[in-house]
Amino acid sequence: MITEGCLAELYLLPPIAFFKETKGFESVMYEKENHFVKQTYRNRFTILGANTIQTITIPVDKSTKKQFYKDVKINYAENWLAKNSTALKSAYSNSPFFDDYYPFFQKVLNKKHTYLFELNLELIELCFKALQLDKIINTTSSFKESYTGLSDFRENSTSKKKNPTDWKQDDIKSYQQVFGNKFVSNLSIIDLIFCEGPMSINYLT
Repeated sequence: MITEGCLAELYLLPPIAFFKETKGFESVMYEKENHFVKQTYRNRFTILGANTIQTITIPVDKSTKKQFYKDVKINYAENWLAKNSTALKSAYSNSPFFDDYYPFFQKVLNKKHTYLFELNLELIELCFKALQLDKIINTTSSFKESYTGLSDFRENSTSKKKNPTDWKQDDIKSYQQVFGNKFVSNLSIIDLIFCEGPMSINYLT
């Protein structure tokens, strides 16, 4: 069933639970005008490596005062692009659909966006395309405590706390992952895309 729209935070290659929560909405509006919160999924995501769950981070410029999310700039002082690329290839090069999808993600990352919000927005659009989800995507123009007619999913998760949108244990379905004998749920959406490819949408539904 498709409903009108929802309001959400814009995360970097979000956890699978985000897509489960929003898949039934015709449109998604991303919050652009709130303050940037550190140590959240806005600039990090989790993948399954050979030995453990890994957190991949995109560094941002430090500021002595609060910044609006839309104003946060990516820091390219260190060569994190190469480091993160190596981590993704090590984790997923043997996955069934890595070669089909990774070049598109790599192309977006290599654009060297100035602002984190712009990078995350282009990546989320790519994720929806890979999942074959036709979404109308908008961003807020001012901050409001509430919106009429929109389901509000803002601030539903941080990387340091359990994600409140985590699936209940009896809702968790498994799929074949590259590493490990025990299924790890709710990683970044790219874990599902690289492992399941065109069948990813079936997993979400």
